[in-house]
Amino acid sequence: MDQVKRLQQLMARLRSKKGCPWDKKQTHHTLKPYLIEEAHEVLDAIDSKNPGDLREELGDLLLQVIFHSQLAGEKKRFNFNDVAETISAGRPAQVAPRSFAGSTHAGQGFPAWIFTPIRPGNVQTH
Repeated sequence: MDQVKRLQQLMARLRSKKGCPWDKKQTHHTLKPYLIEEAHEVLDAIDSKNPGDLREELGDLLLQVIFHSQLAGEKKRFNFNDVAETISAGRPAQVAPRSFAGSTHAGQGFPAWIFTPIRPGNVQTH
């Protein structure tokens, strides 16, 4: 079975009626500190130059994405597949414009903004 699917099933179980009380009461808002904590732990693992630590911390960060996607899916807003689709449906050109600009993908369903090079100062964060 696909590992991501297993994580999704685990999270659905944790959030089910018979699941974990702590997981069941979480919201996007209550999970914010854990998301930040996991992101900082990824940065620490990168600095430590220990591939095992980095792998573990990336897994913890991925679990946060799975958790938030589960919460959104329960409210019929979006799910993990929708999140992944936003990346594959055009974001690569935004992340790596030199690799995609002028490619055969131009004008084939990609919005024009994805071919705009990202420069320091013109990236919005929330």
